[in-house]
Amino acid sequence: MTIQQILDFYIYPVRERVDPIQLYYSLSSEGKFENQRKLILDILIDGCWVSTSVIQRYALQYNARIKELRDSGFDIISEFGVVDGKKVTGFRLMLQ
Repeated sequence: MTIQQILDFYIYPVRERVDPIQLYYSLSSEGKFENQRKLILDILIDGCWVSTSVIQRYALQYNARIKELRDSGFDIISEFGVVDGKKVTGFRLMLQ
């Protein structure tokens, strides 16, 4: 997360926003997949698009971990596209 993103998050009011840092630490009491969720969140926290092939390195059942993060309040969107003629999928954490 860049300094500008942090300032934008805390200075500009957003209705019903989720504090990613608070939610990040609230996941510590949620069972055996805690580390996988934290690793995925660490990858997504800067708000950039991340391909599923990168996320698969940290959690084989990454869709389940993404769902758990979404259920916890994180706004994670799925994105589909074409790169070099190949269909690719990925995820992005919406910071605001």
